[in-house]
Amino acid sequence: MLPPWGFTDALTNQLRNFIESEAELQGFNDSAQDRIGENAEFFHASFLGGWPQQLWNEFYLIGIKNQQEPQDEMPPYYEVWPPMPI
Repeated sequence: MLPPWGFTDALTNQLRNFIESEAELQGFNDSAQDRIGENAEFFHASFLGGWPQQLWNEFYLIGIKNQQEPQDEMPPYYEVWPPMPI
């Protein structure tokens, strides 16, 4: 059975992948630029039964959390950029 508006399983998976990456990025950027909530509502609440917006909210909040509470510290510059021989 096809989802509403002709969405196939492949399109649904592509939409899910887009939401997971883009919503987290938007949440991270909104938090970094002190504009939390600016991109919180991306999909209409009734689009595909509401699951895209719910998933967007989940990953948007993950992005905010990742920006506010970074888990990984940047390694020292000498580990990332080794000295050049003269």
